[in-house]
Amino acid sequence: MYRSVPTSNRLLSKRWSDRDQQQHQYRLQTAKPRVDSASPRPCPHLKLRLKQQQLTEDRCTEIERANRILLEKMSIVLSAKRPNYPSLRPGSLNRLLRKRALATISSENQALLRRLKQQTPNYSAAQWRVTERRTEELLRLRCEFPYQLTPRPRTRSCTPVEKRKGRSAVTEEDRFVVFRGATVIEDHEYLVEMSTDQRLFWIVAFSRDGPESVSMQLAYTEAMERSGSLGYDELLTALTIEDGTLCLRPSGIQTMR
Repeated sequence: MYRSVPTSNRLLSKRWSDRDQQQHQYRLQTAKPRVDSASPRPCPHLKLRLKQQQLTEDRCTEIERANRILLEKMSIVLSAKRPNYPSLRPGSLNRLLRKRALATISSENQALLRRLKQQTPNYSAAQWRVTERRTEELLRLRCEFPYQLTPRPRTRSCTPVEKRKGRSAVTEEDRFVVFRGATVIEDHEYLVEMSTDQRLFWIVAFSRDGPESVSMQLAYTEAMERSGSLGYDELLTALTIEDGTLCLRPSGIQTMR
C-alpha cells in the first residue's frame, strides 16, 4: 500500500515538496543534450562542383579543337584541284543492246500515240443531243404528269417519337399514290398528285403552263378527317395557293371548280 510519510508539520512539508518540484521542472527545462542533433556544417565545394565544371570546359575545348581541325581539312580538300582519273568501273557488256531496245520501244510508243490522235471517233455527241431532245419532246407530249428521268431520293428526318419507336427515315419508296387528277387553282390549271405512307400525306400540284410545282405535307389522320364523305375530291376542292405555298382552305369555305 501507498502511505504518506509521517511529518511533524504538514504545511512545512507541503512547502518543501513544492519547492523540490519547481527545482525539478527547472532542471528539466534547462537540461542540455549529450548528443549533438543539429544540422551539419554546409560544405560549399559540394554545391559548386568545381571539378565537374572544369571537366565540362575541357570537353568543350577538345570538341572545338577537333571541329577546327576537321574544318581546315575540308577547306584544303575543297580548294585543291582534283585530278581527272579515268573511270575504273567495268563497262556493261549489253549496253548497246539495251540502248537499241529502248529506242525501239520509244519509236513504237510515238507511233501508237500518232495513230490514237489521228483516229476519228465512232460516236457523235451532237447526234446524242439531238436524240435526247427528241426523246424529251416525246415524253412531254405523252406523259400526263411532268416526268423526271433521274429522280433524287427525298428523305425527311425522323421525329423524336419515331426515333423512340425505332423507325427510320421515310423515302419515296415507302409512299404510294392514292389520287391523281386535275383542278383549277387561282385561275390556273394544275395536275394534282396525292400520296401517303400511312403516317404523312403529301399533295403536289404541277402547273400545266410551266415546269413549276407546289407541294404541301400534313398528317395522315388530318387528311382523312378533311376528306370526309367525298373522299379525295374534298381535298382537291379545298386546295389554294397563298404566297407561293400550297395549302388547304378552312373546312367551312367551299368553292366551285
